[in-house]
Amino acid sequence: MSDDRTLRYSSTLLYGKYTSDLGDFARTLKISEQGQQDGDPPSVQHLKFQTLQKFWYKILTTLGDQWMLMIILGLTIAVLSFVMDYLVTLLHNSRLQLFNSSPKVLAYLSWISLPVLLVTFASVVVQLISPHAIGSGFAEIRCILRGTTLHGYLDFRTLAAKVVGLVAVLGAGMPLGKEGPFVHIACILSQLYTASCCMNKSSVECRSRSLDLLAGAAAVGVGACFASPVGGMLLSIEATAPCFAIRNYWRGFLGAASGTLLYQLLIVWSSDRKTIEAIYETDFLDDVPYRPLELILFGLVGLFCGLLGALFVYILRIYIQKVKSCTIRECLLKTPLLYPVFVSLIIATLQYPPHMSRFTAGNLDNDEHFEHLFSNFSWTKRDLTVQEATMVHQWKAPIESLAIFFVYLYFSSILASTLPVPSGMFIPLFKIGAVIGRLSGEVIHILFNQKHAIASYPGGYAVVGAAAFSGAVTHTVSTCVIILELTGQLRYVLPIIVAAMISNIVARKLHPSLYDMLTSVKGLQPPATPKTDSPSGTKVKDLMESPVECVWRGIELRDLIRALEANLHREVLPVVDDPETRRLLGSVQCLEVERLSDENQVNGRLPPIESIRIQLLEDDLISDAYQLLQLTKVNFAFVTNQSRLVGFVGKNKLKNALEESQENIAQKTIPESFSEDKFEEQLLEQGNSPHKDYLQMDDRLETENYRENVQNLFEHQAEDHKEAYKTNHTSNVLYDIFEV
Repeated sequence: MSDDRTLRYSSTLLYGKYTSDLGDFARTLKISEQGQQDGDPPSVQHLKFQTLQKFWYKILTTLGDQWMLMIILGLTIAVLSFVMDYLVTLLHNSRLQLFNSSPKVLAYLSWISLPVLLVTFASVVVQLISPHAIGSGFAEIRCILRGTTLHGYLDFRTLAAKVVGLVAVLGAGMPLGKEGPFVHIACILSQLYTASCCMNKSSVECRSRSLDLLAGAAAVGVGACFASPVGGMLLSIEATAPCFAIRNYWRGFLGAASGTLLYQLLIVWSSDRKTIEAIYETDFLDDVPYRPLELILFGLVGLFCGLLGALFVYILRIYIQKVKSCTIRECLLKTPLLYPVFVSLIIATLQYPPHMSRFTAGNLDNDEHFEHLFSNFSWTKRDLTVQEATMVHQWKAPIESLAIFFVYLYFSSILASTLPVPSGMFIPLFKIGAVIGRLSGEVIHILFNQKHAIASYPGGYAVVGAAAFSGAVTHTVSTCVIILELTGQLRYVLPIIVAAMISNIVARKLHPSLYDMLTSVKGLQPPATPKTDSPSGTKVKDLMESPVECVWRGIELRDLIRALEANLHREVLPVVDDPETRRLLGSVQCLEVERLSDENQVNGRLPPIESIRIQLLEDDLISDAYQLLQLTKVNFAFVTNQSRLVGFVGKNKLKNALEESQENIAQKTIPESFSEDKFEEQLLEQGNSPHKDYLQMDDRLETENYRENVQNLFEHQAEDHKEAYKTNHTSNVLYDIFEV
């Protein structure tokens, strides 16, 4: 008769199998042991409590799964985006209703009052709750994903300030968007979800899971805003990190697809739509929407968008620097609400319907603007239908209105993006590009349509311009996919790609991207771009710490204490199968091991063994090892040789070795004949040397001061040699990584 406390085993042809479930066996064994210790069998209440505990643990385990977390995150962002759109539309309609119901004497006051109050309210909210909510947050998320630690950017206070401030700013009608803030919001929610589901997990595992979810959350934020899961995933790969782990691709896409599906369903259920459609649906009916020769014109639109996109980033950078350095800055610091009131008043005045708004259709919201710009007819044709005439009537004169609207939107977007409120730039960039494309299409239609049937649909040029200009400003090509999913338009795939590639090439040659510029202006750590070329042949085995104290099953207490004392500065201890063979099995938390040793409960047991995320080989180059640690966001790694533990190396040590190696190479570029004595002779021989008077001996000048001056000039010249080397070898050195 077999013992119930035995984990039953049956022999098979290969390895055999256990016929009892390991979890059930462990629970039964624990209950029986507890009953033997207490002298009484477990009570019914105790069994019910264990059942509830088991059920709750399964819920947490299921919800804590990364796939399930991404689905929950996508659904949450979709609901939040839909509710925000509803509130923004409600505020916009309230503004129009207030303006229409006001007498003419108070018309201007009723038009500007709500925007100024909402922008001021948003500014107060973010300054009182969390200043980290200011801006889009996209640049900060990029730095966090690239290894920089920014405190306070992913907490609940920032989330609350971001959501409330963003609703107020968009409801005020400012030329801003929500893409960047929603990336930040999605990353905050992913961090909060991870923290709530990782309470029983180790810090290393939680940190690894958190970084993986952050990479996918960026795609969820974009996908929920534009109903663009594929484009959102590609944008997160392009714009967030130089190295993107493949394992995060499907997680991010799953979250973005889940959010897009729910967001589209909510739109269908809350409107008159009968099925799921693109956000800004287009309808170009002609079987030949463009001629092959028009690709040249689309390329010119891309060229024009590239120039204007680089100029946009340049003007924004200059404006931010001027505001930071001008004398008005002290006044703005003393009265922080003065600037948002002033900027919102200017923009609201430019939107005033009886004046400038006649040319810019200021009474329309974003959806209506895109509907007009992407319309499938020319605004300049004579035989307009009733619906077309109603649409064109919103613009006083098509060509003049588009030109004025472009100038207004171009500079007002720059001005609004500097407000101390939550703000995004993608929607304004799309709209500016659409205006450029629409204006180009209307002009081409007037010039060539009657004779050559070119530019039959100026709206197609608007679609192309939206993708080209936004791609030029952000230095991304994923905008092509986003605009295709936004409009549901596949006829203009090739023109969109041609224009976006040309605009990207032009913009990259002229100026950094918007995200890189904001990262630099905000003083954040520059994004690292590891190179695979090693400046020297140094290998990991030359830098690793060896031997490494480890633990194993059946370890004695004195060996365990010795291992802990040798690894005081580390979070984990390596676990091997045997102290002789030292085959690496995993790692355990030092805190858990210390707890067992303090309680004298070792008895050959170890805490739960965690899998090792990455391990290096001793013959790996240090540049390759550092790049791998950067990619996986790991600060250390164990070194093995044929699965045998041989050492330990940290990321900071690799970084310092690479910097030192490159410094030595730069030092070798100084000519051997370049000595301090010869340098002094050359300076004194030059009759027109600007340093000659500086180096001349004088009765009042001591010899020590003279030698010090010569030495300073010599060191300065040597640094010039090094800098020249760094400039000419940027593709082969690590100064691209560590130097600003």
